[in-house]
Amino acid sequence: MESRIATYQLEFIDEPFKGKNREFKSTVIVRVFIENNLVAKNYYGFITKEEVYQEIAENNYINLDQCYLKNFSAAELRKELKLLENSTVELEKFSAQNAFFDCTLEIDFSYIYFNKGVNFFNTIFSHGNVSFYESKFLDGNVNFKNTQFGNGENNFQYADFGNGDVTFYNAVFYGGLVSFVNAQFNDGDANFSNIDFHNSKVKFHFAKFGDGDINFQKSKFGNQTIDFRRVEFGLGKLDFRRALFGDGYVTFDESENEGGKLNFKLARFGNTDISFKQVNFSKSELL
Repeated sequence: MESRIATYQLEFIDEPFKGKNREFKSTVIVRVFIENNLVAKNYYGFITKEEVYQEIAENNYINLDQCYLKNFSAAELRKELKLLENSTVELEKFSAQNAFFDCTLEIDFSYIYFNKGVNFFNTIFSHGNVSFYESKFLDGNVNFKNTQFGNGENNFQYADFGNGDVTFYNAVFYGGLVSFVNAQFNDGDANFSNIDFHNSKVKFHFAKFGDGDINFQKSKFGNQTIDFRRVEFGLGKLDFRRALFGDGYVTFDESENEGGKLNFKLARFGNTDISFKQVNFSKSELL
């Protein structure tokens, strides 16, 4: 399986940066390398986490498009707002397109409620861990298209994605753990097509889907465990056409689909065991 990992070189310069929606006092240049080859050079406006916390405290529209932001922490934000631990924080509108999130240990969006959709299109979470644990996306679509996640624990456990469409199309996970355990996808379409999971362990254990279609077309899974145990796939189509599985154990044990089409045409599996024990696909059409 392909294992090329991105690394980043940062340069901070004391020059203003003018984005599409706001201006910043200084600029961050991020050079992206794969196998020591420069593949991209991106420019961002520098913003501190303290500035973002203040904007949230003032109930402003949070626009982090084209921003460089380090060590954003919902836990730290709650302390700033004098809220109890694990209290929810509501964001009326949030966008972070073409942004760069850096961290020392973790980027933390846990228990954040996004009221009007969220857009992380083409954004980079550089390294370490990313948490959307028990976050809720209440109204509107959720966009992680072209987003890159570093090698670490990418945690969407117990996240509620609302009734809008959810897309991770063409996202990249550079290793570690990708967890959607107990995540709720409701009635919108869920697009996981063309994702490169590299050598990540992928867990959808106990996730629930509604009436929308679920698409994993052309996604690449690595050599770690791929866990779809006890997933409720709902009424929509489940599409794994041309998906590429590595040598890791793949399990759909005790999962169920309430009547949609299941399509595994041209999917490829490595030297691995695949388990469908006690699945309930009796009302589904297998293609």
